[in-house]
Amino acid sequence: MRDTGHRLQRKVTVDMGSKNGRTVRKNAKPMIFSENLPFAVKEGYKGLRTNIAFSLPSENCICIGVTSPDRGDGKSTTLINTALSFSQIFKRSLIIDCDLRIPSVSDKLSIEQIPGLTNYLVRDARLEEIIVKYNEYVDIIPAGNIPRDPTGLLESNRLSNLIESLKERYDYVFIDLPPVNTVIDAAIMSKNIDGYMVVVNHGVSKYKNAADALKKLQFVNAKVLGVVYNNAPINVNKYSSYYGKS
Repeated sequence: MRDTGHRLQRKVTVDMGSKNGRTVRKNAKPMIFSENLPFAVKEGYKGLRTNIAFSLPSENCICIGVTSPDRGDGKSTTLINTALSFSQIFKRSLIIDCDLRIPSVSDKLSIEQIPGLTNYLVRDARLEEIIVKYNEYVDIIPAGNIPRDPTGLLESNRLSNLIESLKERYDYVFIDLPPVNTVIDAAIMSKNIDGYMVVVNHGVSKYKNAADALKKLQFVNAKVLGVVYNNAPINVNKYSSYYGKS
């Protein structure tokens, strides 16, 4: 297992400038618990965390797929921040980047993409070599090398077996998936996923595209937990005046 050097305290902070033995990019984007994010946004992720917990009550690990109608809706950032939100309540979470066409999790978290999931699936790396320890409660499996046949790897029994074995180690497994309307990858993963979050982007996502995405998931009998409305306008002054400065 590779260790990024992050450590979780009572209040989670993500220090993008300090990692142990890994390549770090200083311009990494802040995550949910950064002081740069508005109070209302942090509360939004806490609400999302609560909704997930009540939508899929279980003592066993829950596997959640995160997708969107189209590119640029913010699904990967939403997934990362949701996993970090669960770490605040000391739930062990694993992020798996299964967007094998245009992966972005490793870039957003400033970790190396290779070796990763695809390297394990083609037997080019061992499991302990591809798991990145991000902090005490969050681990990551980056995408790895971009394959010629992403769909074939996502349909493989080797991936299904991997996910089942990993669920024994974590409370939540979050899987980053390609947009539903772009490729079939998100839908074919339904056999491995307990519930889907669909991220739409305010001012960008079109109603028809969002409806089409939901229909494609429903066609494969996927359980859709709900739609995350990303980048919705917030009244920062309203929150600040009621709760104090964020």
